[in-house]
Amino acid sequence: GAGMRSEVKVAPLPGAIMLDADWTVDFSSPAGAPPRLSLPRVGPWTQTATPEIKYFAGTAKYRRTFALPEGWRARAPRVEIDLGRLWAIGEVWVNDQPLGVVWTPPFRVDCTAALRDGANELVVAVVGTWHNRLVGEARGEVPRFTKTNVTQSQYGFGREVQSGSWKNLGVLEAGLFGPVRLIPLAVQAVE
Repeated sequence: GAGMRSEVKVAPLPGAIMLDADWTVDFSSPAGAPPRLSLPRVGPWTQTATPEIKYFAGTAKYRRTFALPEGWRARAPRVEIDLGRLWAIGEVWVNDQPLGVVWTPPFRVDCTAALRDGANELVVAVVGTWHNRLVGEARGEVPRFTKTNVTQSQYGFGREVQSGSWKNLGVLEAGLFGPVRLIPLAVQAVE
């Protein structure tokens, strides 16, 4: 009832595991993006100097393998992957098991059942929009691939709204930004 207090004891949890380093990004595009990009740290593909990647529109798969320290999994009753930030939509797999789709904060999914002791693989398929490709084509930085009669845009999706002709618009950050972490969580019934 009101004013009652209960004490819940929870076993100590292991620390979170950072997964920001050593990523690869696989691009699949008929518009000519290079097939793979290695990233020493996770980040948006729009930060690269390669125009075919900077202006990429489509699905890019971020991949990373990692090993859980011995005993870590046994001390973590529930585990979530926190992707930090991404744009625009992400689908998450661990060890070939689909875990869900995220498109709004918090960009987290439960990965408890998919994790295993030892080696694991995390894949985040991030889908970007056509905005950046249309900007790159209008600026002449990538070959024309699209066929559209839309010559101007008012684009924001929760960000600062840009409006005007494609060649005058800025590039929207796209991809997986991080930080990416495995977060152990306690599960405790309260009576």
